[in-house]
Amino acid sequence: MNHPPFIFVLLLSFGVALAHVLKVGFAFLIFLNFILFLLAFLFSRFLRLYYLFIGLSLILLGMNCTFEKSERLKESLNLDSTYFIGRISSFPSEILSPYGTRVRFKFKCDKKIGRQFWFKFNQTLLVSLPKPDFDLQYGDELLIKGELKKPQEARNPGSFNTEAYFEREGIFALVRLKEKRDLLLLSRGKGNFILSFIGKLRQDLIKMINKNIPPPQNSVVSALLLGDQKNIPFEIKDDFVKSGSAHLLAISGGNIALLSTLLLLFLKWFSLPKRLSYFVTLLALIFYCLLTGWSSSILRATFMAVAYLLGLILKQGGEAMVSFSWSAIFILIFDPFQLFDPGFQFSYITVFALLTLIPPQGKNLSDKPLRTILGKIFFSLKQIFLTSFVAWIGVMPLIAYYFYLWNPVTILANILTVPYFSLVITGGFFWIIFGSLNDFFADILGLSLGFLTRTLIWLCKVFASFPYAYIHVKPPPILAILLFYALIFIYIFRDFLKISILRFFILILFLANFLFWKELLNFDPQKLKITFLDVGHGDSIFFEFPNKANLLVDCGSGGILDQGRITIAPFLRSKGINTLDAILITHPHLDHYGGLNILLKEFKVKRLFDNGDRTSHDYETLFKNRTLDRQILKAGDQILGFGEASMEIFYPYKSMLDDPTIGPNDQSIVFKLELGQFSLLMAGDIEEKALSQLKYLKEKLKSKILKIPHHGSYENKSEEEFIIYAEPEAAIISESENNTYHLPSPLTLNFLKNFGVDIYQTGLCGAIECATDGKLYEIKTMIVSN
Repeated sequence: MNHPPFIFVLLLSFGVALAHVLKVGFAFLIFLNFILFLLAFLFSRFLRLYYLFIGLSLILLGMNCTFEKSERLKESLNLDSTYFIGRISSFPSEILSPYGTRVRFKFKCDKKIGRQFWFKFNQTLLVSLPKPDFDLQYGDELLIKGELKKPQEARNPGSFNTEAYFEREGIFALVRLKEKRDLLLLSRGKGNFILSFIGKLRQDLIKMINKNIPPPQNSVVSALLLGDQKNIPFEIKDDFVKSGSAHLLAISGGNIALLSTLLLLFLKWFSLPKRLSYFVTLLALIFYCLLTGWSSSILRATFMAVAYLLGLILKQGGEAMVSFSWSAIFILIFDPFQLFDPGFQFSYITVFALLTLIPPQGKNLSDKPLRTILGKIFFSLKQIFLTSFVAWIGVMPLIAYYFYLWNPVTILANILTVPYFSLVITGGFFWIIFGSLNDFFADILGLSLGFLTRTLIWLCKVFASFPYAYIHVKPPPILAILLFYALIFIYIFRDFLKISILRFFILILFLANFLFWKELLNFDPQKLKITFLDVGHGDSIFFEFPNKANLLVDCGSGGILDQGRITIAPFLRSKGINTLDAILITHPHLDHYGGLNILLKEFKVKRLFDNGDRTSHDYETLFKNRTLDRQILKAGDQILGFGEASMEIFYPYKSMLDDPTIGPNDQSIVFKLELGQFSLLMAGDIEEKALSQLKYLKEKLKSKILKIPHHGSYENKSEEEFIIYAEPEAAIISESENNTYHLPSPLTLNFLKNFGVDIYQTGLCGAIECATDGKLYEIKTMIVSN
């Protein structure tokens, strides 16, 4: 293991990780680092002490870099400062949203203007606005109007963590402009002139792609060639993920390796000196990195390639492991938060696995006589399979952790998709060169590239549809992932560590037993768990019963922001749930059933309950060509099959369903769940007519927790009487933060407060979880609200 830079990577990584656990003063770390370097100098003759002090100083260096970046992002928000002056510091990109096409870019802010004064404000903001009437470019100086919005942590279990993403990208806050007039162009060309030129070239290429290649292939080509994957349809992305080919959509090592190979072959024709060819290739890779927007994935791959080429230019051997290590060191020092970026982890673990596991076996294979064409073909296929298998083994735990997938089809898919991907990328590079010169070439070659891309999409779809191509799994514990990679590390360096194969297998058995008993000892007595998911303006509540059964009540809204896809499915996958015992739709309004379609596609659903309202065509369309056990619920019914928990339907009465004067909200299913001394009243979206009927139930309404009807709207005195009879200790309101409906109503909130009820709002708290053993209950929220 004669690779000191690799040891440096491990020590720096440990320091970065440690900085997220320990909170130590930045100045104290600087002082401690200085002391360690001084000790290393003083004890340089004593190698063990010298290496110890150097190792500790590298750990502290990782901590220093992390704290330094954290300090730069810490600044209190002042919502009075709604005007900002600065310049665009990234290439603007267009994104399709529910509100039309919007433009997004990073904004290097210099000043913020309050009500009376302006202040220096050296932060990077992420700006989103409706597409203006003119093209925005890198380096444009702007005056923008909008409120800062600090990114929040994940609002639901299993959901995307915006706060962590912004932290990794060095973004301080989000500014969302409501109208085009909220932006004023002050001047152009304030950025680096080379980047300005590259930015204009990138815009022209995107226009050429959209003009000559039909959708949805154009969005995939933009991703493959220019790193812009924001407008790829979800279904296509999903097939790439399930087939294990998602790495192809992110410009990374594959693109860089292929471009380097093509350039070196091309330059070889001119009989250039090798070192000059390497230098020209190096400059071309840097240019391509900037052209694609210098995203994290392309930066990592470019750093690796540049480090390798520099080694060749300087005649230092160009060893892959050394280049790999120095690129990681460079990234961790200047951007330590990248350690927690999934792309960083996938990239470096894959490369490390290929560098350490493939060479010895490849060498053994190459020693065999390969005299026949058949033997050479067999050897090549064996190497391709070995590469695909090792790469998959290397990232398998991370795929399970981030995507809740175990997809063995990756091994087979990559054997075919990776070489074909190389063909598509090669065609794309030629199309960019010749298409830029002549419209005829742009049209003809664009058709060919579109066909090649369509075939790549089809291949991923085919592999994703294989039986058992992928299995959804519960994400493994972080400790299990760390132990897995520790075993891989020990296996690779077993000779250096002097560990025999027998001892290695004994170690595996020991760690397996350790994890088994750890899970057993941490066994949590089964409780009823109820999670009120934050699905914006809508409802979705998930019940996990002590007998392992589950029930989902409502599915949020659909459309572009499909809550079934964005929120509910990831939440269920994070819990390892692939089967829903029952779904209950309180009434056929889009904000209650909109996410149902994706759930019916992705999960096995045993039963579906609703109120029998068949007037909604869109709702009924969901059940065409589907065999599903649908049951109608009405007042007096009991929902069975959930162990000791009882659920009685209070509403609607059958007569209410047959009355055309009663709207869908007043036909919502209302039921009461009871387990021991615990009770929960679910009130759907009922309004005044239903409330006036339910108040006659009086004592039966009494519950520990009340889910407030209709997102907290106020329904006159009827709602007050309903709450008085329910006599809840806690109230849950499902609503969207800063929604346009101005819900919940202040009147509802004031009445609940005056009545002494604890109020929990999904718009403020994110997901709300209630756990009970039938006696006591505990309520937790994803976000701590004031």
